[in-house]
Amino acid sequence: MATHGARRLLPMAANTAGILAIELLAACQGIEFHAPHQTSAPLREILATVRERVPFYERDRRFAPDIDTIKALVMSGAFAPWVEEILPSYA
Repeated sequence: MATHGARRLLPMAANTAGILAIELLAACQGIEFHAPHQTSAPLREILATVRERVPFYERDRRFAPDIDTIKALVMSGAFAPWVEEILPSYA
């Protein structure tokens, strides 16, 4: 059963990365809706990282390409430094 579980792990990780990408995009949009209020410095850094690749949604557009872009960023480990700060047990 462990072999079967190990085989399923990569698709589950990819699915989780997709969920995190959607949540990140929604959070970034929400933070920007509350401008001129500011969020914490780490969240501003994360927002900048996301916005380097996906612009603010001023109008409706297809989400799939943006989700795929941020999903790849999540899978690359780009957010690991912030996770390590928040969750010391992650390292």
